[in-house]
Amino acid sequence: MIFWFALIVHSVLFYSVVDIYFRGMYDSVMEPHTCKYNVSSLSKRVVLIFGDHMGADTFYKESVNLSNSFARWIMKNGVWGVSHISHPNNSKAKFQSLVTGTNYDGAGFWANLNLPPRFKESVLDHVNKVVYIGDREKDFKRPSSKNWTTVRLNETSFDLLKNPNYNLSEDKVLFLVDTASYCEYVNPHYLVHYTDWAISHTYWSLKDAFNDSATTYIITSLGVDNTSLTETPFLAFGAGIRKQTSDASVKNSSEAWNTNGLPRIDVNQTDLAVLISTLLGVPIPSRSNGILHQTLLDTKGRNAVLCNQEQLGALLESESRAIKRGLITLFPLEPVKPNLTRLFEEQKSVAEGNLTHATDVFLKITSFYLNSLSFYRNYFCWTLKTVLVSTFIVWSLLLLCNILSAVNPLVTKRVEQESAALGKNLSISTVWSKMTLNRKFCNRNYTMLGIFWDVSAILKACLITIFVYFQNWPLHFLVYLLMFDAIWWKVCKSLSIVLVIFKERANYVEVGKWIGISVLGALVMVLNIQYLRSVGFMIMIMTITPYRDRNSCNTPSYIQTPWFLSSLVMILVIALNDFIMWNIPKLSVISWITFIAVYLYFKQPTIRDSLWTFSMLFALAIVSVNPLIEYKHTNYTNQVISWILVSTVPFFPIMASQEGIYRIFHICFALACPALIMTYYQESMGLLGFSVHLLCWYAIELLNEGVPPTAAIEPQQTSSYMTSKDIRFGFLLVVYAWIGIFLSGMMHPHNFFNLKFLKSFDNDISLSESIGLNLYKISIPCIILHSVFQTISKVFGLRIFSQIEVYLFLNTLAGLFFFLQVGNDHETPEADQNLFMHIAAQILSILMVVVYPIASLLTTLNFSVKKIKSYARTIVMKVGLK
Repeated sequence: MIFWFALIVHSVLFYSVVDIYFRGMYDSVMEPHTCKYNVSSLSKRVVLIFGDHMGADTFYKESVNLSNSFARWIMKNGVWGVSHISHPNNSKAKFQSLVTGTNYDGAGFWANLNLPPRFKESVLDHVNKVVYIGDREKDFKRPSSKNWTTVRLNETSFDLLKNPNYNLSEDKVLFLVDTASYCEYVNPHYLVHYTDWAISHTYWSLKDAFNDSATTYIITSLGVDNTSLTETPFLAFGAGIRKQTSDASVKNSSEAWNTNGLPRIDVNQTDLAVLISTLLGVPIPSRSNGILHQTLLDTKGRNAVLCNQEQLGALLESESRAIKRGLITLFPLEPVKPNLTRLFEEQKSVAEGNLTHATDVFLKITSFYLNSLSFYRNYFCWTLKTVLVSTFIVWSLLLLCNILSAVNPLVTKRVEQESAALGKNLSISTVWSKMTLNRKFCNRNYTMLGIFWDVSAILKACLITIFVYFQNWPLHFLVYLLMFDAIWWKVCKSLSIVLVIFKERANYVEVGKWIGISVLGALVMVLNIQYLRSVGFMIMIMTITPYRDRNSCNTPSYIQTPWFLSSLVMILVIALNDFIMWNIPKLSVISWITFIAVYLYFKQPTIRDSLWTFSMLFALAIVSVNPLIEYKHTNYTNQVISWILVSTVPFFPIMASQEGIYRIFHICFALACPALIMTYYQESMGLLGFSVHLLCWYAIELLNEGVPPTAAIEPQQTSSYMTSKDIRFGFLLVVYAWIGIFLSGMMHPHNFFNLKFLKSFDNDISLSESIGLNLYKISIPCIILHSVFQTISKVFGLRIFSQIEVYLFLNTLAGLFFFLQVGNDHETPEADQNLFMHIAAQILSILMVVVYPIASLLTTLNFSVKKIKSYARTIVMKVGLK
């Protein structure tokens, strides 16, 4: 049942990937829009100067400290303000949004793979020439069009202006000056200083070359997904730009900007494509949802406003037709037709010169358009969140039931007695069947509670179907709702089974305690989805704990209680976003737990296994936070604590190597390794230290057995501590992981396939070598995760089919974790990065099955010094003979 249920959930996830990322609002075919009004150009050429990773606050603060800042001169003699962005963190997709005037579409991910992009009209398609000045190796590939010219940005970049072959003195020329080509992360002061120099250098070079007043300059930044960088600088001056006066709308600015009351105007970055098109007198991109700000232009520009309004109307009409044809499965927040009617009614008002009123209409219509887009994304996002959270609850309860039935002999005995009375082989599965309706509705004992859940589920399914039919919602939305109803039906049935088990062992207090933990975890998952990772970890602890105590079910409550409370407190504290505020409480809790653990360790040697299990899980819990922390480039203090704990974990079993603890260590370590591998590249140094520690542990354990570390290792050799095979198994996993990172390049979370480490040595890497190294890099986490399931199957005695269920269960948790980061395009800037994680999370179990023979081979290698010497001697002899 779990197997088929998992396949259904995976199918829904795969469908959501296609629907969210490759069926955006811009899929419907739309011809380029031609305005019926005559719009004359206000400028012969436009220079768009853009940086990256540069917020407005940083730019304006640092420009105050620059002597003879050219940016400050623009603020006094032109237009300045803030450009608001809602784009992903990938530079190509942000640039595409900038020149098309569109909010980021999920399908823009195609640009990240350098595959043929889907057609999306931009300003670049309508100008006569485009001059890109930046890094030739930058992500923005040169189009096949002959009107492109690309040069590097340096002191001699503008020498091409003197070359008559380029003929850059004609009309409708667009200069793209990329000031961030050289790197991504630099000192803010230097970044602003460099940008200011680029603006000044560009201005004086063009002034000397053309010596006219027909050039317009626009300065902005692509920003990044960090909240402080979604507001970027916006400056404009030159031909066609009106200097702002005191009657302009002045917005509050930071005192550190030292604006001295200079009028400020804010725009959306999607508005810049419309502004550039108007200045050059070229058609506005048909997909643009930008608004032309009349206050920016030095002329009334009534026709330009009419063209902008006409283009928006054509866009809404196109989307309305696409909805009717079923190309876009969008349930509109309000009908499109009234908006179109309102838009065309304002044409008369605009023709009479009431441009301010027209701009208000633009804002309302654009807001409607973006809200529809957001609804389209949330439409799947929230549904799948609910489905997967509910699935996680069901599986957690089922696993808990199976574990409770396995570790409590009296439960099994009572079930066997009931089975004998009924003349059937009654098990936990038949306890489940007692609570369900038989397909033939006969010869089955079921309770009234089971009938209630079944009937209510059927009634809800009928009501949902009728409601969806009359609301004319899409068919797959009906499927989602029915699945949601089925999942909660299973949740209720699971709770019923838990109650049955509890009644069977009402005299066992521990059962009630773990049931309470399960219910608490489920409630936290439903009420606080952002804490789902930590709650899942808490459930992992509570499911391992009964297994660890299976031989002694009378663990004192004074041990279980502080363990549970400290685990709960620590996990919730770790899940908090603001680590700095919680430094003191977190350290206090760590000290308290350490004190109790040390006291119990020396007072109760028989429970050392449980304490070391908790220690390793606790260390892994902190390590698991690192990928998210590193993705945001903050909270480096947590890295230090993580590596202090993780690097000391291998020494724990040296002090207390009780039988069986090595398996728990392998589970924790193997789960931690993929998290380490997928984090920031500085983590590789910690992984190297981890390898050294494990090597020391390996040597010490062999010495304790009386065996030299360099001696040959027999797989079947055993000791009172652990088997040598298990020691070598863990050691090899670390070595393979570290070699994988070292060879394939210390990676950056935003550039997964960049071989940065090898490039730092100026090595020329062929395409085949790059593919091979990256495949090796991807296989390492799969090999390590494979060891997790291999170890779990040994510990719990799982059959092959049960291992597949575990694969799907943990894989779905990974899929849920990544999907929770996938929001709508309007609000989530990391959408392009999440697509890779989303798909990777779904195919992870397939990869682990594929690499099974590789993992088995690598973990059985023998590092015998005698054999290595023999191999070396053989090689030397063969080489000598040749």
